[in-house]
Amino acid sequence: EIFESLNSKAMSTLIEEASSSLSPEESLKNFSVLQRILTNVIANPGDGKYRTLTKSKLEGKLSPIGIQILQALGFTDMGEALVLPSGNPGDDFLQAKELLDCLTMSADGEPVAEVDAEDAELAEDLRLS
Repeated sequence: EIFESLNSKAMSTLIEEASSSLSPEESLKNFSVLQRILTNVIANPGDGKYRTLTKSKLEGKLSPIGIQILQALGFTDMGEALVLPSGNPGDDFLQAKELLDCLTMSADGEPVAEVDAEDAELAEDLRLS
């Protein structure tokens, strides 16, 4: 399966690179968006709308390194959208989400709600029309 072939070290390196190369505000913004995307996929593994992210709607929400992180997690560039193949997310996906949870919590000093009203709105914004 595609997720089992991912290298956790590479994922950690990309996330660390994002932390060091982006401003704290940009890092938090990127990590929050990534965290929401991963949370939605994990909570709704069979729902395709959380697996298809329109690239034009990601602009301004994710930096290029944020896109690289999604691709390292298995999202494939299909031209206008990034698409995650169907199947259950694996350990790397869960570990990346846990790492992002920790980073967003430590960055803003408060726990981030697992699911909030913005999740559905973000999924709708990012969904391929």
